[in-house]
Amino acid sequence: MALLVDTYNVLHVTGVLPPDLAGLGVLELRDLILVSRFRHMPVALVCDGHGPGVGGVDESSTASNLGVTIHYTGSRRDADTHIERAIRACTDPHRLSVVSSDRRIARAARRRRCRVMGSDAFLEALESDWRRCADRRHAPPAQAYTIPLDPGSVQWWRDYFGLDPRMIGHEPRVAEAPRPLRRASPRREEGEAKTQAAEHASRPPLRSAAEAGAPGDEIDVESLDTGEFL
Repeated sequence: MALLVDTYNVLHVTGVLPPDLAGLGVLELRDLILVSRFRHMPVALVCDGHGPGVGGVDESSTASNLGVTIHYTGSRRDADTHIERAIRACTDPHRLSVVSSDRRIARAARRRRCRVMGSDAFLEALESDWRRCADRRHAPPAQAYTIPLDPGSVQWWRDYFGLDPRMIGHEPRVAEAPRPLRRASPRREEGEAKTQAAEHASRPPLRSAAEAGAPGDEIDVESLDTGEFL
């Protein structure tokens, strides 16, 4: 599969790339392609005019770098005409993808059964691949998750961050010993005793069944075996 790109048609698309990628030039577009899903296929960037370092404006020029060819058509031929001729000359058009939102080029590519990708979709794919590549660059290396720290290093980090070993998810939690009951202060005990005495004094005295006038023998509370009622 090969990729034929209408370069300035792609670079003139606005509102697709985020601010940190906006304002691409030809070389920046090439660099994005080299880290994208298209990096393993031959890519031709076709540009109007002439490239840097060319002596005359009428001269065409071609430069290749890591599978990406940048072709400037010169002033005698525009990029659209060059792309159309390349499409017609392709011997295996089913393996050629053409990137352009220009209707003239898209029509010529579909006539030869080439694949057509709009410039905005192409930029979205490049941006997505660039983000993924950037995430990989900033992610910790794989060995960071596979090489365990020695016990001394683990203890050092615990001390540094003030970590309680019981808070570490991979370590068993140690059951806490029951805490001793806290004894109330003397003032509090004195206040509670006065409250209990006042409540006891306000209660009516206990009377036996005979004193209450209820039938039956007098009940000796002290002689009751409370175990019979449990």
